[in-house]
Amino acid sequence: PGVVKVDYGDVSVRKTLRENLKCKPFSWYLENIYPDSQIPRRYYSLGEIRNVETNQCLDNMGRKENEKVGIFNCHGMGGNQVFSYTADKEIRTDDLCLDVSRLSGPVIMLKCHHMRGNQLWEYDAESCLSVSKVADGSQQLTVETCNDSPLQKWLLRNYTRMEVFRNIFENPTDYIL
Repeated sequence: PGVVKVDYGDVSVRKTLRENLKCKPFSWYLENIYPDSQIPRRYYSLGEIRNVETNQCLDNMGRKENEKVGIFNCHGMGGNQVFSYTADKEIRTDDLCLDVSRLSGPVIMLKCHHMRGNQLWEYDAESCLSVSKVADGSQQLTVETCNDSPLQKWLLRNYTRMEVFRNIFENPTDYIL
């Protein structure tokens, strides 16, 4: 996502060549040649997910399946802080989805199962992704009853397809989770 701001120069010759050769888009490659790719084909956001209060980002901390998602200082380098919010309303990092099994329980990463349930993340005025303090003073991600706290407000970076997103929510500013 950071390369979006890089000036890559004049690519008109390359674009003309692509048009003349009738090249297919990269999405065609993902759907037809490499359908097992972990790259989500339809997503609304790809990049960091930043908490409004702490100014920290979701971070997979290099962890694997069945481990907690972390929150860490945003570094803008991508890597462990790249998450996609997909059209299926999953928050995922590679092939792992954020999953929560109970209110006040920790948010963990599990293999994406595409059955919604515990891996469905949509705007909801009842339960919110929260930064919570635990007994040892550290922070962890949980889902709590919404209380309008900035610890429950999130900014999704590199948001795409706003015209599609507007059709999902009545108020397009609801992208603050």
